[in-house]
Amino acid sequence: MRVPRQPTAFWSCLTGALEKRQRQLATYLERKTAYWDQGSKLMALVAFCLVFGGLSLWLLMKAISHF
Repeated sequence: MRVPRQPTAFWSCLTGALEKRQRQLATYLERKTAYWDQGSKLMALVAFCLVFGGLSLWLLMKAISHF
C-alpha cells in the first residue's frame, strides 16, 4: 500500500498565495457589483459567456484549420 506524499513547502506556499489572491479578487468584484440588480448580473454573465465562448470557438476553429 502506498502512502500519499505530503505536499512540499513550495506547493503549500503557492496554493496559499493563489487562494489569498482569489479571495481578494472575489471581494473586489463583490464590492463592485453589490448594487447591481439581478437582471444586470444576468446580462453581465451572458455577455461574459458570449465573449469568452466565442473566443474559445474562434481559437478552436483556427487550430483545426491548420491541419
